[in-house]
Amino acid sequence: MLVMHQILTPTDEMLSIFSQIIRQHLKQWEQKTYIEPSQDIKVLALQISGAALLDLNLDDQKCLWIINEFKKLVKGFSSFVPYAVPGCPFSRSMKARKELQNFFEEVIQEQQSELGIEGKGTEHKNSRWNHSSSHPFTLLLNTSKNEQVVTLAELKD
Repeated sequence: MLVMHQILTPTDEMLSIFSQIIRQHLKQWEQKTYIEPSQDIKVLALQISGAALLDLNLDDQKCLWIINEFKKLVKGFSSFVPYAVPGCPFSRSMKARKELQNFFEEVIQEQQSELGIEGKGTEHKNSRWNHSSSHPFTLLLNTSKNEQVVTLAELKD
């Protein structure tokens, strides 16, 4: 699948963006008196993956929200009561799933409107990427006849 290969193969431009995110993150560590490494690494990983896959510029608060919602989602998988009973882990899991889905659908719709419906021929105005053709979202939507198409529905899921 060439599209995923294009996204997952770092370019100089991507490495520059990742380096910038890491430097910014390390500056925040210098200012803290207490560092919780596991939480901070999760935030850093989410910021890098968000930048790489959807050109998201996530702040720490948004990352922590996503992480907490994801924890609720995962906790519901091991629930003894797989019914949406208010207050039960499974119910909280389903609510977290819906919240995350809504968040990523908004992100995808914003990306779609900024890049044009198919992501072709328009510049991404607020992007960190120099060319719209190298923008990760554009790479997901643009494929040649030999590549497998990633539909928006699959991207949302």
